[in-house]
Amino acid sequence: MILAAQDDETSPALVNFLTSQNRAFLRKCLASRDGDVNDSLRLLSRFITFRTETTKWGYKIQRDDSLQKALLSGVHWVLPGRTKDRHRVVVFRPKVIGSVVNLPIYEYQRMGALVLEETTSVDNSLVTLLVDVSGIGLGTLWQFSTSDVRRGTCMWMDRYPVKLRRILIINASSLVRGFFRTLVAPLLPSKMAARVLFVDSAKILHALVPASMLPQELKGCDGRLEGFDWKEMVERETWAWGGGEKEEGGEEEEEEEVKRGTSTETVLVL
Repeated sequence: MILAAQDDETSPALVNFLTSQNRAFLRKCLASRDGDVNDSLRLLSRFITFRTETTKWGYKIQRDDSLQKALLSGVHWVLPGRTKDRHRVVVFRPKVIGSVVNLPIYEYQRMGALVLEETTSVDNSLVTLLVDVSGIGLGTLWQFSTSDVRRGTCMWMDRYPVKLRRILIINASSLVRGFFRTLVAPLLPSKMAARVLFVDSAKILHALVPASMLPQELKGCDGRLEGFDWKEMVERETWAWGGGEKEEGGEEEEEEEVKRGTSTETVLVL
């Protein structure tokens, strides 16, 4: 498969990325955009800008002490298995922010970016985001600046090769619904906004995420998953790739030499 980009339409950073990064990530971009080369290049360009200019996170999220603390906090969970339509389910619990370890919102979001990296693959980048907003009051909401909200929404939309198919919000109070309508919804593109669903019953939730995948600790979900221990999963590294589901030819793959065309075209052989 050949990925080509015209130099006059491509930033130097994108050209450099195309000629230096391993093939697995580029295939991931193509797969998440159903093979559309131009759309894949637009995604790559946004990814590069977001990771190098907006956040300074770099192309690959680096694990350090702050990130490990954020991961262990339980702000994000990755549920074992997949839904019937093969989605990985990532849980976001904002009420935990600051209650376990005191870190800036920025660090929790960097950890969320790592979760996206580690739970999607070339073969499957489908994700459902389950947001548990139980126990949230003004104190929690005011921790998020406008920049935090914008950064948090951007990292899920066209800044990484992931197919975010659903955003399910559970246990939402009228305060949270108002916060979403006022500050979050205006930042979402219409396509993503249409995927947001406030779920008011366990029956509706189970039609999208099986009860067998839902930990009993999740309030109001009637979950049947027993013995869920996120901290143990993190410490034993069993949360990424569904506990051992490795991506063939992924991060371990050796970078290939890239063939370049004329001065007006960059060509990458995948």
